[in-house]
Amino acid sequence: MTLRRSLRVRTDDLGMRVLKICMVGGMLLLVLADALSSGTGTDIALSTPMGWIETASGLFAIGVYMRYRPGRKHWIGYVAIVSIAVTALEMAVDTNARPVGVAELIALGVLMLYAVRQWDAPPGRWVAPAVAAAATLLGLRLFEGTGAGANVGGTIMILLALSTI
Repeated sequence: MTLRRSLRVRTDDLGMRVLKICMVGGMLLLVLADALSSGTGTDIALSTPMGWIETASGLFAIGVYMRYRPGRKHWIGYVAIVSIAVTALEMAVDTNARPVGVAELIALGVLMLYAVRQWDAPPGRWVAPAVAAAATLLGLRLFEGTGAGANVGGTIMILLALSTI
């Protein structure tokens, strides 16, 4: 009985690690594709300083997701603060470049699940509303892009953020 249980626990742990590796790999590919793609009549995102900043923000969110452990909830808050700052900077600069943020959107969505799941854990209840605000602003940033994909991604992020409040 104990051997069967320990084998199941190890198999579950292995499955979760494989899932996390696949998610991180997929998000890194999205960052690369997002940073090297261009919109209609625009250069690639990495040709502008704002594109570099947005790409770094996405990589930071992925890194926090990759290294997240229960009890490190304050790092989710740091991701939210960085995302809010990058979005505010992007809206203030108002470049005509295509906004970058698909991988950051996915990482914020997953981190939002962690923040809501551990609502009462320290450092308090400020992390989930901060992530909700970051997700809402990121959704608004995606609406600046062209195409139906940007509108769908923005709508999903705003609805996800509203569901946490």
